[in-house]
Amino acid sequence: MTKHLLKQVENKRRMAGEVPAGEGQLYVRLMAGRPSLKLTGELLLSLQAAGVAGAQLVLPFSDPMAARALLQQAGDAALATGTTMEGVFELLEQLRECLRIRITLVVYMNPLLNYGYAAFFQRCQQVGVADLLVVDLPFEEREELLPYSKASGVKLLTTFAISQPQRLQALAGQAEGLAYITGGNRRPEVDRKRVDQLAAQVRPLVQLPLLIGYGGSSVEEAVAYAQQGEGLLLENYFLELVERRGSRALSEAVTLVEQLRENWRKEKSKKQEKDSL
Repeated sequence: MTKHLLKQVENKRRMAGEVPAGEGQLYVRLMAGRPSLKLTGELLLSLQAAGVAGAQLVLPFSDPMAARALLQQAGDAALATGTTMEGVFELLEQLRECLRIRITLVVYMNPLLNYGYAAFFQRCQQVGVADLLVVDLPFEEREELLPYSKASGVKLLTTFAISQPQRLQALAGQAEGLAYITGGNRRPEVDRKRVDQLAAQVRPLVQLPLLIGYGGSSVEEAVAYAQQGEGLLLENYFLELVERRGSRALSEAVTLVEQLRENWRKEKSKKQEKDSL
């Protein structure tokens, strides 16, 4: 990461200012190493300057269970260009002093086991990772990681899925940091209703901000999804954008964030006006 880029990003951040209190928090999901670790770092810094509050950074894995085609494709490409877990840690270490957004690592159990629980959590702590989302960790087995999570301060992110409403009480009892509610990808108009219902059920069970996941590609739909939570995670949009545009994705990504923030502000303003009547 060049000093010139860091200076540019810091200047943009000052001009943009901090995200105002009460404004929705926008999160993005990126595949580490796509199309390169250098661009991943540039994306993180530029999106931070545009007002993003956090990023889920997916660590590529050769055998991801039940991964969607987009994730599989992006992960395979990242591995093919030499992206490694240690390389991702080194990138985050380089950015540590200037990266202020919340970083969540999305990982699978096998690489975590190979690295060693204690060493992995310690490394996450060293480079400023806030949360882990362990994709293939059964809820009943998370106790195995809790001692390392508590010792390092790196939280285990709890996922509330629209397909598992019967487990809300148990999940809520373990949630920390953020309550992440996963959205749908195939029928947004139906899944949005289910997400709204799930968010309404989860809110009284946790004293945490709700992070609503949206898997579609429409700015308008994304803003509509976000109304039930304090945060919105674009689960697929930036993954697809980077795969489609490669190194040219940077400016388009920043423009999208600015557009989303502006639309979100307008929707919140409309809702406040309606509630006050």
